[in-house]
Amino acid sequence: MNKVATSITSEEFLALLDRSKLVRPDRAEDIVRKLGLDPSVSSTQLASSLVARNIITNYQASRLLSGRYRGYFYNHYKIIDILGAGGMGWVYLAQDMNSQDQVVLKVLSSHLADDAGMMARLKLESRAGQQLFHPRVARTIDEGQAAGSHFLVMEYVHGISLRELVMQQGPVAWPVACHIVKQIADGLHYAHERGLVHRDIKPENFLVNEKAEVKILDFGLALIKGAEEEEFSLSMIFGHDGVGTLDYMAPEQSEDSHHVDRRADIYGLGGTFYSILTGLLPYAVKATTEKIEAHRSRPFPLVRSKFPNVPPGIDHIIAKMTAKDPKDRYQTAAEVAEALAPLAKLEPIDFDYESILRMRREDAQRRMLRTARRARGESGTSSIGRPPSQTSPILKSTQGNMLLDTEKSLRDEQTGQNRNGQSFAERGIGDARPVARYGRLYNTDGAQNIPLHRSELLIGRSPKADIHLDSSMISSTHCRMIFNGQFWKVTDLESRNGIRVNGVETRSSILKPGDRLTIAEVFQYEIDYTSEWAKKQRERAGKSKKGIYLLAGLLIMTACAALLWWWLS
Repeated sequence: MNKVATSITSEEFLALLDRSKLVRPDRAEDIVRKLGLDPSVSSTQLASSLVARNIITNYQASRLLSGRYRGYFYNHYKIIDILGAGGMGWVYLAQDMNSQDQVVLKVLSSHLADDAGMMARLKLESRAGQQLFHPRVARTIDEGQAAGSHFLVMEYVHGISLRELVMQQGPVAWPVACHIVKQIADGLHYAHERGLVHRDIKPENFLVNEKAEVKILDFGLALIKGAEEEEFSLSMIFGHDGVGTLDYMAPEQSEDSHHVDRRADIYGLGGTFYSILTGLLPYAVKATTEKIEAHRSRPFPLVRSKFPNVPPGIDHIIAKMTAKDPKDRYQTAAEVAEALAPLAKLEPIDFDYESILRMRREDAQRRMLRTARRARGESGTSSIGRPPSQTSPILKSTQGNMLLDTEKSLRDEQTGQNRNGQSFAERGIGDARPVARYGRLYNTDGAQNIPLHRSELLIGRSPKADIHLDSSMISSTHCRMIFNGQFWKVTDLESRNGIRVNGVETRSSILKPGDRLTIAEVFQYEIDYTSEWAKKQRERAGKSKKGIYLLAGLLIMTACAALLWWWLS
């Protein structure tokens, strides 16, 4: 259980538990007695025991220990955990007490109940979600109001957003990316045929599970026939040219957001496709005017300029999806799906769901702390967290969203500029390829070990490879290793003889410390990038720097002495 500063006694904790109604119909003291727990221990120990026995959850225990007994129920939905937070409010994992199903609650902050723009977004999302019944669209189950807050109930998806996937693992292998985008195109075509235009297509708005199945999220900015009142409210808040996210916004959408059609979504999907393939935003600019101008006048960069092993047909598909003139694009999302079908390949996706949930919770906790400080009239800016557009994995602002890496940040990485020393977790997906942690590949045959000195390493027989392996079994560009700030990931680059991880042939796999990597059945390594190894390397680097500084100091002192002697003589 997370550590929580608390001064309440065990008796007070049990009283709060009773008042919370989390353990109905039994009283808290009866449950403690039935379980044989010692009620005289500290409140923290008692809470931990109840969490270990699945009586309450970690989230519920933390709130109770902080003295809060309200806010666990929205009508018949019981809050289990917090999944995220954003500009609109909070996102919770909940349990439907009628069906016992797990669901997701999107709760609009109570202070936004009178905000016409936010209420319009919630109504649009509810209306769209209840019109769409498709396996690629996240279902809206219910909507309601409780304790002064409006909320939506949606199906729970055990998955992570495409933004989080790239953040955790780096660029997606092209066959899997084609499979993912094809599914999105199928879902969008279904929505388009029913008169909806999403208008906010970007990596965060798609969830993917371990089976590589995708769900489309967030129709809160959708253009819907018959929703003129909500559309008016949006135009009053965002203007006629402000609905959407600039990094993926079609040229015509930045001119008039309220008269776009399905082809604007196709443009945004092309940008999303490019981003998950490369880990980059389409255009490496930050100013709003520069983004708008780039989308209106500059073609998308070629994926093959960074990943030569990607088939040329993918660049052709992206170019057609993102043509400046809507008449030059695919005219329907079904055409996009048809173009991608021969290239798509279904492969399971291995990701660390728990680490993503931890990141979401930390973001939500920072946002809660900011909200509390604002309520007390304190400044809540500097060190509490990032702006909404950079923190929320589910709810987010529609303002400038630097979600993926830019070419400039790659150049910064190569020259050692690390954004004022921020860690990868602090920067988020704004840097899809952070500076590599120290590590190395141990050769299991006792030959030379290989240091992992950069966050992206090309392995192959080519002289241009970062790690050169001299064997006829090795392809020119055999595989690529990318470090995402937490794990190394190895991806086969369509080599002749493949790669294996722990004896299992794979196209792409996360490498954890101690894993065995076999390249073309010839070279066998064990990877090590533990904290102990990193500490040793930093200490060595520190000693080297000290030696350089000492030598520089001696040279300066010698020069000063010579200058003084010359002056006196």
